[in-house]
Order: sequence, then C-alpha cells, then structure tokens
Amino acid sequence: TSIPSSLGALPNLEYLYLSDTLVTGTFEPLQGMPAIRELWMDANPGLTGSISPWLVGLTTLESLSLAYNRLRGEIPPEIGALTNLEFLYLYANNFNGTVPSQIGLLSKLKVLQLEDNDLNGWVPSEVCENRSFPKPLTSLGVDCNDEVLCFCCTCCHLENCTESSVELSRSNNWRGLR
Repeated sequence: TSIPSSLGALPNLEYLYLSDTLVTGTFEPLQGMPAIRELWMDANPGLTGSISPWLVGLTTLESLSLAYNRLRGEIPPEIGALTNLEFLYLYANNFNGTVPSQIGLLSKLKVLQLEDNDLNGWVPSEVCENRSFPKPLTSLGVDCNDEVLCFCCTCCHLENCTESSVELSRSNNWRGLR
C-alpha cells in the first residue's frame, strides 16, 4: 500500500515510525510535516525513488532512518542543512556516488550508517572531523573497500557491524530514552 497522503496534512506530527509496514512508492505524500523530529521508514522494499529535496529541508529532523529500502541516486549534499540531525541510517539501499562532504556540517550527528550501498570515493575529512572530541559522532559505518576509502570509520561492511552496536545506537534514540 502507498503512504497515505493524509500524513502530510499533520503539521504538528513529530514522530512517525513506518518501519516494516510494506509501504510502497515515494516520500512525496509526506510533504507538509514541518515539525517532524523522527522519521523511520526502514524495511519497506517497495519504497523507491531518491531522497526528495523537501525531505532534506526538514530542519526539525533529529533522526532519519531509511535503511533496507530500494532508494537510489546520490545522497544529496543538501542533507548538510539538517542541522538538528543526530541519527542518520541510510544503509542497505542503492545509493551511489560519493559521501557528501556537507554531512560534516551536521555537528550534532552521533550515528551515521551508510553500509551496503553503491558508494565510491572516500569519506570526506569534513565528516571524519566530527569523530574528534568534542564532536559527538561515535558510530560511522560505510563499506570500506576499494570503492570507498574510510580512515575514520568505526565499522566497515554491514555484516561486520555487530547487531548490538547498531541496536544500541538506535535504542538510545527512542522518544523518552534520550
């Protein structure tokens, strides 16, 4: 089933969890949620398309989880405008291109998981600098191989990340447990 457009008509909605709900289509029906703080839409293989420009304009977002979908295209550099973002899970999709250096602008980012995509190049130094004290980035995962070079990652390859470390970082994000 597709994402109900009525969700986009909820301007005060702060938390939306649609993981494992088998929704299909794109994010477009969600436009109109200017107060959204947490948006989790993991494990919906019918969810396709790219990260919409309006989505990276949601400056209230603190947690964005879009893992295990069929999203494609490049991770937009505009993602660096999500200045309140603390958790970003984009692993297990079909994203290509390079890791945008603008992710380094996310000074509150604690977890960045990009494994199991078709990325190439290197993890920019601007992103790695967020791993140094006093910056909060404690978990940084990407497929570290001949395609992506990463000298600051805490985890390479999704299958090598321990489930407990991923779950621990995500469980700290549930409302009321921060």
